Amino acid sequence: MIFLGGHFSGESPPIIDKDKASPSNFYMNNVNLKTYDNQGKWLQSLTAKRFVHLQSTGETYLTEPVLTLANNQEDFSWKIKAKKGRIKSKAREKQELVEFWDSVTAAKLNMEGKFTSLNTERLIVYPSRNYLETSSPVFIDNEIGRTSSVGLQAFLNDGSYKL
Repeated sequence: MIFLGGHFSGESPPIIDKDKASPSNFYMNNVNLKTYDNQGKWLQSLTAKRFVHLQSTGETYLTEPVLTLANNQEDFSWKIKAKKGRIKSKAREKQELVEFWDSVTAAKLNMEGKFTSLNTERLIVYPSRNYLETSSPVFIDNEIGRTSSVGLQAFLNDGSYKL
């Protein structure tokens, strides 16, 4: 079940990338997309200042996206934000991914006040799996200190990371 709120604009959006000039078949401003499971339990929300869907590629480009993912145990959620993003579907694998770039931050705060914050320039998130990855340099901060790496795989439900 999906709930979508947004403001449609009559003005034409600017071209996302001049090298990928392609007509859009829809665009919205100030969008709030919420996803629920079949029992009505909240799974995720995606907000952005602008959504622009490109008909030729099936991709949706986002301006200032913020993705919030729920955890199965409901004891914390992850908030991922960046200046730019893109929703992409991998047809072969039948799953959707959200790619973030340009000043990406992913943060988790649990009920006990413990936190984890990831900072990188590029991040790919698979919302249905609560999984994210990057091959870019990444800084991981928590209450213990800072860890840096080039590349990361994060399994958000169990809190395990591969550097």
